[in-house]
Amino acid sequence: MFGTLLWIFASVWILLQVALMVLRVAVSGRAPIMFDVVSAAVGVVVFPTVVASVVMLSWRRRPAWVRVSAAGVELAATRRQPVLLPWSAVRAVRLRYRGPFTELLVTPSGLDADAVAPIWAWAPRLHRRSGAPAFVVDVGMLTPGPSVLLAELDRRLAARA
Repeated sequence: MFGTLLWIFASVWILLQVALMVLRVAVSGRAPIMFDVVSAAVGVVVFPTVVASVVMLSWRRRPAWVRVSAAGVELAATRRQPVLLPWSAVRAVRLRYRGPFTELLVTPSGLDADAVAPIWAWAPRLHRRSGAPAFVVDVGMLTPGPSVLLAELDRRLAARA
């Protein structure tokens, strides 16, 4: 997650610096000097690192997680309430997207079947497509990996059927 945020913030920083340099040239008519280029290069290293670190520190208390057990699947998106779904309440599981942006979608048989833990946090993330709600968790950066997690969930669902 830190690496992903680092690349995103670095890209934003580079775009802002290029836009500011073009604006300065258009307004003042002078070309960028070496100081402008060096300060932009230093900013590419410092700005994304500081901002990504602050974001990660603010999220560290409630990171995303998934637990698979004989009782069911327990999951929580970043800074969201955890949800425990017994295997009898899980209708389908699937992955969406690739790489660090991979999301796990767990479709329950009904929203009344889930058990939300009574702690203070934002409500669980729901994705609604064609009328069927699904709980969403970012699993792209979790270990052992999204494909291993999906294989385990599929194995548990196949054993239940």
